[in-house]
Amino acid sequence: YSALKAVSPINLNEPHINLYTPKIMGANISLFYYAGFCYMMMRRYIDAARCFNTILAYINRTKQYHVRSVQYDQILKKNEQMYALLACVVALCPAAHKLLDENVATQLRDRNADKILRMGRGELSVYDELFSYSCPKFITASQPTYDNLSVNTNQQEYRVQLDLFLSEVRSQTTLPLLKQYLLLYSSIDIQKLASLMELDQATLRQQLTCLKAKSYSLQWTGGADATQGQYLSASDIDFYIDTDASGREMVNVSDTVHQKQHTDFLARHISKFEEIIKDLDTPSVAALGAKPAAVY
Repeated sequence: YSALKAVSPINLNEPHINLYTPKIMGANISLFYYAGFCYMMMRRYIDAARCFNTILAYINRTKQYHVRSVQYDQILKKNEQMYALLACVVALCPAAHKLLDENVATQLRDRNADKILRMGRGELSVYDELFSYSCPKFITASQPTYDNLSVNTNQQEYRVQLDLFLSEVRSQTTLPLLKQYLLLYSSIDIQKLASLMELDQATLRQQLTCLKAKSYSLQWTGGADATQGQYLSASDIDFYIDTDASGREMVNVSDTVHQKQHTDFLARHISKFEEIIKDLDTPSVAALGAKPAAVY
């Protein structure tokens, strides 16, 4: 929170407005990498996906101009790290995938499709692997204990952050299975759902409450402050518990339909098509430099 508050005057969600870091590639990548990581650790997965999508699309457009730069290897490394973090975000919040550009979604699928499926099944080892590879370096704000120099505290802060992240993952390991069952029904008896989940009804109610709570998160809705927003649903289903005419408790499920936006997709391909036409209409250098044949 403190890191995002420090950069709150910078409007990360509207980079075309008074944002000069795109002119300096290293600064721009660092800004969105750390901002996206902060959002992910704060469980603001929609905002994290928006940050990673913005900078990954930027790298995809501009990395060809930095092939000879001394920062090129570092740019590629950060690119891979952010795809790993984005895979964690999409696994924890599948609705975030709908915010990704076509190219970013394709690259993410090519790199981490198998790992996203394994994370969706609740394999903590994959979360641990991707987090360890892609997280930033952490430092301890306090001074070391000089009385006991044999104790190595280099990895202490990293372990704290990893444990916090994995504890959040553990709290929703059973939720994907519960969500899959809910998607199969428009209305289901709690007792029947508990038998399908192989849980008692009290535990099932806790899981339903957890799924309801996890489906809402703080999301940016406008303004320059990166820490502000509103609590909105980030799930593709909604449900509530009610009693039917016979007195049974029922879980009623309603699909949340998301309107897919095709504007950016069409505009991007129209722009590419115009560039192709322009290249075809431009005479080649060889044709311009050719001399007319001599006539005898």
